[in-house]
Amino acid sequence: MNTVRNTARGLSIIELMIVVIALTALVAVAIPLFLGIRHGSNESAAIATMGKIHAAQAQFQMSAVIDVDGDGVGEFGYFRELSGKTGLRTDEQGTPGELIAEPLLPEEFKGATGADINRVTISGYEFYIYLPRENGHGTENPATGGFTHDHVDTDLAETTWCAYAVPVEYGGSGSRLFFVNQKGDLTSKDDADWHANWCGGQALALGGHWNSMTGAVAIGTKGRDHQVWTRVE
Repeated sequence: MNTVRNTARGLSIIELMIVVIALTALVAVAIPLFLGIRHGSNESAAIATMGKIHAAQAQFQMSAVIDVDGDGVGEFGYFRELSGKTGLRTDEQGTPGELIAEPLLPEEFKGATGADINRVTISGYEFYIYLPRENGHGTENPATGGFTHDHVDTDLAETTWCAYAVPVEYGGSGSRLFFVNQKGDLTSKDDADWHANWCGGQALALGGHWNSMTGAVAIGTKGRDHQVWTRVE
């Protein structure tokens, strides 16, 4: 009788071990699959969001709701202006005036309350937008108020802007970085060390002089970060 019970008990342990091994194997397969699906979903959302930003900027500039130099040609805006978080800038110092009548970007582009720079997080990606200074270098999107430095150049802001989307957690929320500009050039790269390469971020996906936003877009070639950027179709 003891032999029968021990054998039965032994079979139960073996069966339990088989179940554990099977579950372990299943998890080993499921986690990468889940992360791959999550990556794909977040990256697709980031691409769609970059398209929305480009469309909003085109409409914003055409409507000339900001024309600081009064030459009749509209200037591009920051997230804070496109979303109606703050009033439209009225001078080179970025002093906010009236809010845009109909926001061109949704509420989520107003960003986090209290941040110095209005970087926007959507679906596992962080979005940055830049307008040009007098020397062509980019200046980020202040969360509120006027500019403390790095005034936007009123002429260059009529023709130039760019935005980036970077994963909040590389390998966790996404693997690719994305770039878009006023021409609708949409490019990407996969760079695990993007944090280290982020210095002068506004010009990473461009060629030409370091930090200048007016260079040609790197498409199938290396940008100023020495990484190859490819066109997103």
